[in-house]
Amino acid sequence: MSKEAKVKGLMARTASYKPVVIPESSAVPGSFCDVEIFDATPGYFLGRVIS
Repeated sequence: MSKEAKVKGLMARTASYKPVVIPESSAVPGSFCDVEIFDATPGYFLGRVIS
C-alpha cells in the first residue's frame, strides 16, 4: 500500500543526512546545491534552492 506525498518535490538530504523536500525545484538529482530551510515538519524539512 502506498501513500500520496503531502508535498510534491525533490527529496534531498543534508550533510548530516536529514531529509529535505524541495518543492518545485530545478535541482538535478545527484548534484550538490545550497538550500535555505524555510519550514519543518516532524519528519522532514522544507527548503528552497538558493543561488
